[in-house]
Amino acid sequence: MRNVDTREGPEGLKLLGSDRKHVQGGYKVTETYGQDSEPATDSVASLAAQLADPTLRRVFVEALAIHSLLSECVIDRSYTIPDTLAAPARLSPFGRTMFDEIRAKNQRLKPNDVKFSIFMGFGCPEGILIDPSTDLAALRSGITTEISKQRVLFPYIFGRELHDRTAARFPEKRELSASQTIDLLKELPVGVFQAGYTTVGPFGCIESLQARTLEATLSVPGYYCSDETCEEVHRIKLNTSDTPPRLAPANKTGDYVTAYLADKYGGSEDPHARLISEAFLAEYQVYNLEASEAIIETVVDGLNLDELRAVAEVALKEGLKAHGAKSLSLRLGSVVNNPAAFVAGLSTPHLIQLLLIFPDAFIIHAVDACVSDGTIAISEHEVRVRRIDRFGGNTAWAEIGRRGIRVTGKGDFVANRLMEMLRSIYYDKSSASLTPEDLAYLVGPSASNVEEDYILDYAVRGGSPEELLRNLVLGSRAAVHKAGDYLHVSLEGMEKDEMLETLLWKLGASTIALQDDLGRMKKYEEALSARISEGASQDAIRAEISNLFASLEGALRVSLEFCTWTLTNDHFLDDLAFVYDPQPRPGVLAFIEKYSPATDNRFQLDLTGKNTLSALGAGFSRLAKAIDRLAPDEYLRPTSQIPAVCRETNHPFAFPHTIPFFDLSTASKRLVLDSLNSVSRLVQDEVVLKVRNATIHGDTEFPSVGELGLGLEKLAELRHLLSRSGFYPTLFKRAETVVDELGRAVYSFHAADTTIVLNRPSWAIAPKMPNTSRRMIAVPACDTMASGPLRFSLHGRMGDEPYWKGWPKRWSVKREYGNLAHDAQGQMPNEAVG
Repeated sequence: MRNVDTREGPEGLKLLGSDRKHVQGGYKVTETYGQDSEPATDSVASLAAQLADPTLRRVFVEALAIHSLLSECVIDRSYTIPDTLAAPARLSPFGRTMFDEIRAKNQRLKPNDVKFSIFMGFGCPEGILIDPSTDLAALRSGITTEISKQRVLFPYIFGRELHDRTAARFPEKRELSASQTIDLLKELPVGVFQAGYTTVGPFGCIESLQARTLEATLSVPGYYCSDETCEEVHRIKLNTSDTPPRLAPANKTGDYVTAYLADKYGGSEDPHARLISEAFLAEYQVYNLEASEAIIETVVDGLNLDELRAVAEVALKEGLKAHGAKSLSLRLGSVVNNPAAFVAGLSTPHLIQLLLIFPDAFIIHAVDACVSDGTIAISEHEVRVRRIDRFGGNTAWAEIGRRGIRVTGKGDFVANRLMEMLRSIYYDKSSASLTPEDLAYLVGPSASNVEEDYILDYAVRGGSPEELLRNLVLGSRAAVHKAGDYLHVSLEGMEKDEMLETLLWKLGASTIALQDDLGRMKKYEEALSARISEGASQDAIRAEISNLFASLEGALRVSLEFCTWTLTNDHFLDDLAFVYDPQPRPGVLAFIEKYSPATDNRFQLDLTGKNTLSALGAGFSRLAKAIDRLAPDEYLRPTSQIPAVCRETNHPFAFPHTIPFFDLSTASKRLVLDSLNSVSRLVQDEVVLKVRNATIHGDTEFPSVGELGLGLEKLAELRHLLSRSGFYPTLFKRAETVVDELGRAVYSFHAADTTIVLNRPSWAIAPKMPNTSRRMIAVPACDTMASGPLRFSLHGRMGDEPYWKGWPKRWSVKREYGNLAHDAQGQMPNEAVG
């Protein structure tokens, strides 16, 4: 329904929002209108007094939440509002006055329509229209019935079912009519959403134990457009109730009621809106950093059906212990005795709504437990994330890794979480074990004279995350316990180093560690050097040599695959543009065999990844030769693949070739080729080979001390070359950002003994390549001139990849000329550059 006041509330929810559709309606006359309770007055003071009561406050904000859900449902033009919806919706005295006035002016309007339209209006400058005696439980029950009978529909936007069915039934359409929408949604599962404490889904409309803002929407994830350079998932608009004269009677009534209120009270500001907004903030705690929406999206997108069922089973068991079988059964409308048997027959939409009735802590514990026991099998470098941000506010997201699920985010999100966690540890008035004075003592002299409320600022200003956690958390058992409570993780029984890694992960301050073959090489080099210095036996030296060359083979395998992929893959049009996946990818070595075939079988590369040291060593020089043989003009990118801003302006495109090597600077190309050949030369050095052969050939002459030392020098040089060039994938962390008065920014990134610097703005357009991430994989040797070195984000897997393959489809859509100017807004060069 369209209401009078249009000010925005928190999280984008319109408190008294404009242009809201309402559920349409039925029209049996009832006798309930005169039975609503009587509040003292409808004044601002009276509303403030009611909102001070937690019970009444919950009714007001939950009525608003239910309003937001019903405003985005789908019904057909024959739908009638039943008594089961109208009766529980109680009107205030002012609301009843409006009801009498409107009925007197137009007696053709049906009472249920008028009452529910006023209830959905919520309020106006003259007063609040709803009464806190509204029976929320009965209202949810009525909505449940409507959902179960498919009279009220919600789009199912998780998974890919809606996308696939739309593509099959209504291909290449950007908007569906009401009848098309209804036909589509009746073939799909019930959509799952949550506003406040109210969720809708296949179980119906039920109350959750935690508030969230997974708001219903009729703008759903749709398709990739025909522009190959665009990776935005465009949305499809669904519709409910077509334009007049096909509006359902209840919608006509809603328009009439809205117009009546606007005409009578629309000229002044609504003094009640601020009070309702503050009540919303207090009730739903919208400023906390839990990111509930991101958690549920990652759990659904990142887990397959069996894994999702396992998580739901663990959460359900915890819920039964906390709330009892009777309570949960009543809430779900289904008898729950055996959690395993109960979830075994549930579909994905049922499992999503089941999880949504529990607090985040239950979901987090369940995911962590399933990761810990291997039910969710996470590989060494794997991070699972959501497939798409469905609900907006994408500054935060959730990830599932080997230490369970965690929330992280952009900008200062992690720093704010650290401050919030420290506040929960040292400022909790319910526990006197730790105080702000304790925090000031640990921070040191810089906080000695700081007022209590500002000690937190000083606490997080200096030191790495590791140092802050060691100094401010790990030194106290009470602090560790409270930190675990805040992050919903048990740290009991862990050694301090394990606690630190877990806290860093859960806080969002760490990332998945990359493979560290170079680190192992250095360790084994030092061990071998020590054995040589102490005059150890040949057998002892052989053992260290064996370890050293095993780590060398690992480093060369990863480096050769990474170099080949970096230099020859079209990252701009890759499905995962400028994203590095640490998993082995030997198939990319086919490029070398195609363009620089081996002349000796000993050096031929095995595309399954089982390569000898000789084949790997020769592979680098063969890669250099293969690239050098190619003609750049044969790999020019088609015009259709160049961003429009570059086609229509004088901004250069950073990747005019489909092979990235040709887009490097002249000096960088030369450096890359020389470095690749140097790697091969060092690996195939006769001293290095003699040291290596000492471990595999018992009948060969054992290297002398001098030869062992020289071999170590060559291997150290090789290790430094792989690291310095970036040929071995290395994680760079953002260390410093400097912005001047013109907005020019300099970003410094460090990794070991290497630093790269990125400058913004840049005249060249390099879309999709990461610029300001906290962490990225960078290849310093591969410099693209103005856009800096080639660099990549670290890949987060989105769960069951075969399920998502081919989603979303890329299609062209019919466009109206009148929409072209609107579509072009925001596509100016400066935005593209930024």
